[in-house]
Amino acid sequence: MLRRKLHNSGGFTVGELMVTIVLVSGVLLTFSMFFADNFQGYLNLQTSTVRSNEISSALQRMTRVLRGMQSISDAQSNTLTGYAFFTPRDSTLSKVRYFYESGSQNLKVGVIPASGSAPNYTYNVQDEQISTIASNISDGSAIFRYVNSDNEEAEFTADTYKDIRAIKIVLNGLALSDRQSPVNLQTTVTLRNRKTNL
Repeated sequence: MLRRKLHNSGGFTVGELMVTIVLVSGVLLTFSMFFADNFQGYLNLQTSTVRSNEISSALQRMTRVLRGMQSISDAQSNTLTGYAFFTPRDSTLSKVRYFYESGSQNLKVGVIPASGSAPNYTYNVQDEQISTIASNISDGSAIFRYVNSDNEEAEFTADTYKDIRAIKIVLNGLALSDRQSPVNLQTTVTLRNRKTNL
């Protein structure tokens, strides 16, 4: 009789264990999928924030230089060249060239420091120092747009670059994955020495 009681008080059957394992696996799979989606969303948000900060920083650096640009020697949709103090510690104007490189999809800046003595400074192309200021930029639209004294976008030529009163900069950052949206930032820089409301 004691042996019969011990035999009847056994644990779970194999079927019950299999059902339990299937249920627990289903719960764990659902939880892991939910966690993975949320974690991927967090990573995408973090990457988009980093991209926005990179492009915003590039715009701020460009704005500081362009605001004090003394003269413009080339003004096209994806290239802008002029003479400006590139850093706050500069005592002479440098030749500054912002340009878009379509092969690498990078916005770059080339700086040629002045050589010689005033007022006969020279700018040697071999001295140009080029660096990337924003990567993965779309060339779908004009990066630089030029504004006249009526605050309207206009076309300018080498003879009329002196009539440019402001420069609108549009940077469209490419999405780095399918789950990210592109970053689009823009600003308008009024050239300090061409303000008409002084």
